Amino acid sequence: QNEEMFLVTNNYPDGSYVEKTAGYSQSSLGTYIDFKRLLTSRGMDVSPEYDDMLLKSAYYNIQLYGPNGSNLQWGDDGAGERTGEKYPELSKWFGDKTLQYIDSFGQKGEKPDWTSMNFPIGTNTFMRSDWTKNALFLFTQVRGTGGHAHQDDNGVIVIAHDRTLLPDSGIFTYTATDPDRIWGISTAAHNTVEVNNKTGAATGPGVIYDWVTTDGYDFLSQSSTAYEKAGVDHRRSIL
Repeated sequence: QNEEMFLVTNNYPDGSYVEKTAGYSQSSLGTYIDFKRLLTSRGMDVSPEYDDMLLKSAYYNIQLYGPNGSNLQWGDDGAGERTGEKYPELSKWFGDKTLQYIDSFGQKGEKPDWTSMNFPIGTNTFMRSDWTKNALFLFTQVRGTGGHAHQDDNGVIVIAHDRTLLPDSGIFTYTATDPDRIWGISTAAHNTVEVNNKTGAATGPGVIYDWVTTDGYDFLSQSSTAYEKAGVDHRRSIL
């Protein structure tokens, strides 16, 4: 019961993780998979609600890697990459051929009939041109507050043709007084803007005004609460 409570409280209803980082989200999902594996080995199973959130969380976490498997290094996340399937058990448990395709870099399963996804509660958006390793890819969010957060609302991470073009520097250290940490979490260290040298931490989640995804294009318009001290509302539209 405690494990099921943790899964629900650590993830928003859309499956996104409550903390503003990739690494800790993926680590938590691994724990929830271990719990289901343990029960299954003893002839038991989790609740339907647990299974539902587990699958939603898998779709969220599998997209927190670039098309080539590289870590996005969003928030307090480090460098690294995945080269093979990360969640093969989930594809098997749920018979989900689409998840299997994404997880195996297209080597197994069935190709999704979609390419891009928005998580409206977590305010995370993943845009891509296709499911190849050379795809055009963009990640952005206006999550606002959250554990392991950086001052990166409305920032973008861009990968194309198997190269990271606009990176997130990720984590340097947890020592709050370290100059690298101070710079690394700042807005200036991310692919967004400062206003009159002011931003600071967001006071809460931002607003997604518009989200459209089609076979030909993706369009997103969103704003952040991180600029209240500057007296402005920073709205960014991405096509």
